[in-house]
Amino acid sequence: MKKLFIILFVLITSLLLLSSCNVDETVDETAEEKHKCEWGEWKTTKEATCEEAGREVRKCKLDETHVDKRDIEPLDHAWAEEWTAGVGGHWHVCTREGCKEKSVLDHVSSGAATSEAAEVCLDCGYVIREKLHFLSNKKVMFIGNSHTFYGGVVQEKAPDVLEQSKRTGDKGFFYQLATQNGAVNLNVTNWTFGNHGFKDLFSHDCQANRACGNGTDHEKYLKDKYYDYVIMQQGSSKDPEIEKWIDHIIAYFKEVNPNVKFVFLVQARAHNDNYFWLSELKNYEKKGMIIADWGDIAYDVYTGATKVPGATEFYNKESFVIAKDSSDGYHPNYLAGYLASLTAYCAITGEKAEGQPYEFCAKSVSFQTFYNQKYKIKESNFIRIFESPADMKGIQQLVDLYLEEKYYRNEDYGVKK
Repeated sequence: MKKLFIILFVLITSLLLLSSCNVDETVDETAEEKHKCEWGEWKTTKEATCEEAGREVRKCKLDETHVDKRDIEPLDHAWAEEWTAGVGGHWHVCTREGCKEKSVLDHVSSGAATSEAAEVCLDCGYVIREKLHFLSNKKVMFIGNSHTFYGGVVQEKAPDVLEQSKRTGDKGFFYQLATQNGAVNLNVTNWTFGNHGFKDLFSHDCQANRACGNGTDHEKYLKDKYYDYVIMQQGSSKDPEIEKWIDHIIAYFKEVNPNVKFVFLVQARAHNDNYFWLSELKNYEKKGMIIADWGDIAYDVYTGATKVPGATEFYNKESFVIAKDSSDGYHPNYLAGYLASLTAYCAITGEKAEGQPYEFCAKSVSFQTFYNQKYKIKESNFIRIFESPADMKGIQQLVDLYLEEKYYRNEDYGVKK
């Protein structure tokens, strides 16, 4: 009996298997024929994406409870041919609808940016960092007296401060103008002392009769002589040996840096200094000196020899300098200081003056405090000029004109008027 029961169980199980469909997730033709399953069309129940598999199913026509399933392979990304570049690298995006993936590659640098060339990606051409400003990483020294620091070209330092380290890092108008234009790591040294001529600063025997003390050897405090630009402002028009001292200064700094550039910041005429040897500047220019003649611009404007284009203000001497009184002479105000800074900056960099910033002047110093302290005899409209975009634009246009025309090359330049 037991043997008969086993035989019946095997027969029934076999019949059941023969009458059913294959429900595995994959079905081959042999199984279909064997089980006589009539399959319908494959239908997608889950669309494949770029990275995830999809799913298809089909049902038996004889019995819909019999279902066959299979995966749809991921599509892979359809990368666009066009590349996009940005700060983090360059990439192309997947063009398939709904996919937001992008394939990013790092930039391949051409090398650190310099003042001559930008840093770019060698693969895609993206500018990783713009070319550095002309004055980036440069060291600049101003040599002169109160005709430079009074107007804010450099900050006024205490006259008894002699150490070079305490006179570096100056943040006057020249520095601010350069940094507003993108200069980085610019270092400015303010080697300007009241009433000092070149002879006082470089003869080892200062006779300026100021707080530094007569007999001071200023040179011994210049521990670092490496500069990219040395900007000189004449100390005295009456010094018969001024050319000797200019030549000495040139040799002094070239000894350390043969490529140092020299700039002559001309304030003559703006302060009644009409008889300075201006005609001799042509000889130094031929030797490579840069001439930044801002004094002639101020002089011509306040004497009426030239007009400020689009001016809304009336100009006289006090527009640029302090009215003479018992305790002071014709020193530059902040408008003259900006004019001097702008002329020097544009002469060095070759940039146009028109359109240059000037708002930083009023933010870094107090115009009204300066006016109240310095203008005790006459009035000045330099604050209103600063507040007039038309006037400031006109002054900038004159800087461009005078730098281009180079009037100091004329034969009669420097003759007292």
